[in-house]
Amino acid sequence: MKIFQIVSDLSYGDAVSNDVFAVDDVLKEYGYDTEIYAGFYSDKRIKKKIKPINSIYNKISSEDAVIYHLCIGTEITDWFKKLNCIKILRYHNITPPEFFYGYNDKLIEITRFGRQSVFELAGNVDFAICDSEYNRQELIDCGFKNTSSIPVIIKFDDYRQKPSEEIIKRYNDDKKNILFVGRSAPNKKIEDIIIAFDYYKKNINNNCRLILIGSDSVPSYTEKLEELINNLGTGDIIRPGHIKFDEILGFYKSADLFLCMSEHEGFCVPLLEAMYFDVPVIAYNAAAVPETLGKGGIVFKNKNFAKIGEIMNLILNDEKLKDVIIKNQRERLRDFEYDKVKKRFVESIREVLPK
Repeated sequence: MKIFQIVSDLSYGDAVSNDVFAVDDVLKEYGYDTEIYAGFYSDKRIKKKIKPINSIYNKISSEDAVIYHLCIGTEITDWFKKLNCIKILRYHNITPPEFFYGYNDKLIEITRFGRQSVFELAGNVDFAICDSEYNRQELIDCGFKNTSSIPVIIKFDDYRQKPSEEIIKRYNDDKKNILFVGRSAPNKKIEDIIIAFDYYKKNINNNCRLILIGSDSVPSYTEKLEELINNLGTGDIIRPGHIKFDEILGFYKSADLFLCMSEHEGFCVPLLEAMYFDVPVIAYNAAAVPETLGKGGIVFKNKNFAKIGEIMNLILNDEKLKDVIIKNQRERLRDFEYDKVKKRFVESIREVLPK
């Protein structure tokens, strides 16, 4: 028996791709023969680990297992549904199409197609492993029966690498650094982060900066953000885009607060990254965000920017409160320890693999 992992797109550093590679490492560690196939990949750093999806079609036998990482609309879903083998769905969620209205018609079509394909998979897979209970409930609502919830597998040892000294030297100064990490996409509601920061800077503390890290995945949305920044005239908003891993580590090391306004997340790995670096997290109560945070961080239910600004100020200036938040975040982070999660994942798939 061989276990194949398939995914529509693989890239270096994004959450789904990291989960694919982590799952592969875990399965190999437990003695399984594995391969990874993707519809699209181009980064030289991962090419040796990946095979093109069109080369898998005649390799799968009825005794094999296929783990399909679903996060976007693709024709691979229909092919996976018809496979005659052990079929395991790893569901990362798909952004609802309404977030892309007015920004990208192609993404509206792809996400709508993707979410519809989830319904079509119900009854056509042997097991579904979601990376959050929020995602699992979506599948249950779609008619799935055999499901579980196991977080994204994260190798926290990777975060012990040396951070960029240049970034730390440049940004570890007397200014308060407000950080968000995530691709520039409408569901992330980065405009709300900007507005909250604008209030905080103009009304509470002018000695601060906002750092927004992430790839430009929806150019028309990014243009709207740039227009908002220009109209507000806030200043001190840094947008380094998609950067090297050691630079990301440098920004986390320099951050004083992590602010998340996203309205749709299937898991949200940056929340855990912030907690790992003892950066206090405040986040909007939406989708899987409160589940991922657990009792770590501060969750707010209303986007009252003045109140959010006051919360930011309170955390940044009350050391006792900050210590309590960090203590709770460290406690929550234990639930995502690599050894714990990998064991749960393997125990879960063994339920459907041949004995």
